Amino acid sequence: MKLLIENQKNTLMDGLTLNEVKNESGTQLFIEGIFAQAEVLNGNKRIYPKAILEKAVNEYVDKFIKNGKSIGEFNHPDYPTPKWDNAAIMIKELKMDGNNVYGKALVLDTEKGKHLQALIRGGYNVGVSTRGLGNTRLSEEGNTEVTQYMMTAVDVVDNPSAPDAHVKPIYESVDWEQKGGTWVAKKSAENFVGGLVKAFHEFQ
Repeated sequence: MKLLIENQKNTLMDGLTLNEVKNESGTQLFIEGIFAQAEVLNGNKRIYPKAILEKAVNEYVDKFIKNGKSIGEFNHPDYPTPKWDNAAIMIKELKMDGNNVYGKALVLDTEKGKHLQALIRGGYNVGVSTRGLGNTRLSEEGNTEVTQYMMTAVDVVDNPSAPDAHVKPIYESVDWEQKGGTWVAKKSAENFVGGLVKAFHEFQ
């Protein structure tokens, strides 16, 4: 399976909303809005069928949100699953609404989260982006259709309106396999060259 990074063209300036909630422990900052979309050609020239994306959302809720492990990082790393020491947000809600995936994320009081809070309160325009493992195929229309997908994280990104800002060829060049409960990269010249060729064609 390959690492798929999707930049949702939704930022604080054009769709996402901020909510500050005061409680006994202080003020909590939430980001809400559309985190992903099905049945549309996204900025990375990929289409997620609704059935595939809905299944991934439901599995993410069961595996990560319900178990309190739904963390996201500040910008995309080059590995599939988030690391707790890099966490900036925690996804509290994720659900399908038509073809849209609506989400709600708590900005954490971690080192990365506090940095994000300062940027947001200073007026910086952040967005969200999904990360996961999946397989694709070329459709009859010439589009790349996702045929299998496992969502592993929703991250906060600095420029989701630029589709290729965070999707580097190396992401598409690495196949991932599970060994002993951990996702590890398959390193081969064939995968690397094939990924570069695929990434080159995707961004033309």
